[in-house]
Amino acid sequence: MDRVLIVGAGIAGVALARVLHRHGIPAVVFDRMTGPPDAPLGVNLPGNGIQALGAAGVADGLSGLGVPVRRREYRSAKGRLLFAVDEDAFWGSAARSRCVRRGDLLDLLAAGLPAGTIRWDAPVTAIRQTTAGVELELADGTIEAGGFAVGADGVHSVVRTAVLGHDGLRTALLSAASWRFSAPDPGVDCWTVWSGAQGSFLLIPVDTGEVYGYASATRGGPVDPDPEWLRLTFGSFPAPVPDVVASALALYHSPAYLPGRLRPVTAAGRRLT
Repeated sequence: MDRVLIVGAGIAGVALARVLHRHGIPAVVFDRMTGPPDAPLGVNLPGNGIQALGAAGVADGLSGLGVPVRRREYRSAKGRLLFAVDEDAFWGSAARSRCVRRGDLLDLLAAGLPAGTIRWDAPVTAIRQTTAGVELELADGTIEAGGFAVGADGVHSVVRTAVLGHDGLRTALLSAASWRFSAPDPGVDCWTVWSGAQGSFLLIPVDTGEVYGYASATRGGPVDPDPEWLRLTFGSFPAPVPDVVASALALYHSPAYLPGRLRPVTAAGRRLT
């Protein structure tokens, strides 16, 4: 019962398993997918994320991934520079921000974990507290027991639902959804966002010749799941924004949610918080 059961083999779940392993605490990660995801999209790692990953023991490997972010630029919908941030001055050169591919980061975090730490094709259908700890029930009926369980299974979390019920999500206030994508690099050399009345458009170099992009509405406006929304919203923005929209690859439309307020739940004489 000393092992930790982690639900979800994304960045958070695998990173936790790695940290626990470094401290000699056994952990098993369960994920509903049949194998590691094909994750071509990028993830921007600010300085505090870089520090956390360093504590997880992957600083050296991380330095060989992606592109360091040395500067952030905030521009208007007409392209005018509003202000800029020197990342080294903000975070310090030892914690310089970096944009990497999600798949590369997952591979780095999983490297060196004991065989069997990550269990693919193992969807969790229920979670229960017991007098000894916690139990997970898998889709095939298998029961897995441990001392603790951690929910790292995303927006529609089985663990969150076990604690909060089905009313545990609410739409994010700043934007109800977003578009994420990769695209050929049009010559952007730093973290750059263009913002206007209808939307914000972010580009970050993630590798030689490629940028990671994020686009959303401002003031909580709607973000249509039809990719045409990108062209209509950002067609009047300055170059290179319209060109990137036209050449975007691997487009993902993502509704944005916030978890509901956590309320205590009593189970098996203990309090789940």
